[in-house]
Amino acid sequence: MATGYEDTRFETQVDESLHCIICTEVLKDPVQCRRNEHRFCRNCITEHLRHPQTCPTCKDPRPQRFLANTLSSLKISCENSERGCHKDVELGSLDTHVATCSFSPMPCSNDQCEEIISRRDKEIHENKVCDFRRVKCDYCAQMVLYKDFMQHVCPPRQEIREIKAEVREVHSTQDEMFKMMQNMMSSLMRLERNTAQRSEGSHASSGQELQAEIVIAGGFDCKSVEVFNMTTKTWRSLSEMNECRFGASSVLYQGHMFLIGGDSGLLEYLDSAEELNLAEQDGHWAESQFKSPVPSNHACVVYQNRVFLIGGSVYPETYDGIHEIQLIPPYTSRLLTKMPMQLIYYGAETVNGKICIIGANKTKPYKAATNTVLMFDPATNTCTELKPLPYPASTMTTVTWKDNVVVLGGVDDQHNTLSTVILYNVTTGSHRMLPEMTKKRYRCTAVTVGDNIIAMGGCDESDTDLNSVECYNFHTNTWTEFPAMAETRCGATAVVKYC
Repeated sequence: MATGYEDTRFETQVDESLHCIICTEVLKDPVQCRRNEHRFCRNCITEHLRHPQTCPTCKDPRPQRFLANTLSSLKISCENSERGCHKDVELGSLDTHVATCSFSPMPCSNDQCEEIISRRDKEIHENKVCDFRRVKCDYCAQMVLYKDFMQHVCPPRQEIREIKAEVREVHSTQDEMFKMMQNMMSSLMRLERNTAQRSEGSHASSGQELQAEIVIAGGFDCKSVEVFNMTTKTWRSLSEMNECRFGASSVLYQGHMFLIGGDSGLLEYLDSAEELNLAEQDGHWAESQFKSPVPSNHACVVYQNRVFLIGGSVYPETYDGIHEIQLIPPYTSRLLTKMPMQLIYYGAETVNGKICIIGANKTKPYKAATNTVLMFDPATNTCTELKPLPYPASTMTTVTWKDNVVVLGGVDDQHNTLSTVILYNVTTGSHRMLPEMTKKRYRCTAVTVGDNIIAMGGCDESDTDLNSVECYNFHTNTWTEFPAMAETRCGATAVVKYC
């Protein structure tokens, strides 16, 4: 077996005169025959001859080591190169380097552990990773092997487990009672609805829908505002906003429509907000004193008189915060939590007391779409991930219908513009596909009025801004074309006002 150094470990080619005659490797701890200058590794000559002080070729006595100085200046790779050390050191310093090398193999000092780790990983392995490290039970102070900790049972811990089991049983009983009450309420509501339908006729339920008006504002390089009357199926204009707003958010709050943030054109981001009193027939937009913590591409929802602003971006940065904001004095904003990932171009809707954040581009605006679905709970300020969408989508629009979020259009992860419509049930994570829109749309806006979804504007597959409008009815399961808007609108926002 060779005991010298392999030639491949040296930085440059080593002269043949510096090779051992026995193992043919580069000399390690060299010795030389005095008369004929035969050169060997010390281990090779000792093992081969078992006659110290004589040469195996000429039988002459060996002199003192004199090749060490020549060899010691040669560059050689560390013995731990396969473990990750990439240093080349002088041969004379090799032993010193190996003795302190961070990649030198070391046994774990924990009893029963047979792992061999690098010197630099020894402390972390022994104290944080090793299954045979000893940890202290917080309940009884006993030291237990980490691998046995989950099975460790002591009287205090067993008592806590029993208490938790009792609590779970109580919760299970409460859940069963709650489900029974829900079933009873559902049955009662169905009975009331059937009775109302019989007494008032098949068209009575559409009264509120017909009295609704849709207010749509802004879009790319656009200040104008239009109102669609569901009764007359006609559009009329309202007073213009003070700023063009593309990618803004809107909410209906205390009878006022608030437009928050947006881009006024060519990446000129706005942190301002403006409001319009929808009770005034010919009202004008007033600039609000509120300043948005993130200017553009966020989502805004209202729940129990609280206003939540979700995410946003200022190119090229993307923000993952969820804020509670005040649109009335003192106009403050408060960071509640952060989403587990940076997202942009998603939809956000309130369903069953929680906020569903659905679809998106991940990390940066130019990244591909994802099928991510998150649920934010305002009661605990926590985000959880739900079952994903059936396909990736971003720059779509979303609305709610009963316990569902409806996802309309957008673009997929291949940058294809979509006309597809997903009905996503937030409670079960299940989904079904609704009939496709008549046009492919991304960055459109939509609202729900009763059992109707009205989709407006956006851009088509050729990046042309649209002014077309279409309506889906859940009873007929069809899309119907509505009168077009006066202006094309991409990246607009809308609310529903009931007269």
